[in-house]
Amino acid sequence: SPLQLSGQITLDNFSLQSPYRYFKAQLPFELNQGRLDLQLSYDIDFADEAADIDLSAIDIGLTG
Repeated sequence: SPLQLSGQITLDNFSLQSPYRYFKAQLPFELNQGRLDLQLSYDIDFADEAADIDLSAIDIGLTG
């Protein structure tokens, strides 16, 4: 049977400074501070040649 994955991803109070350091050359803004709260559910199905990815119940919060 084909591979199928499902689950939930949660980030609480994640500092945006770490990823910003890697992408700042491509971003048209400067980020001095910021934190991310993220929660989402995912379903990934590899039955076809291309993976079918479904994201749902997305909740995003930014502070700082």
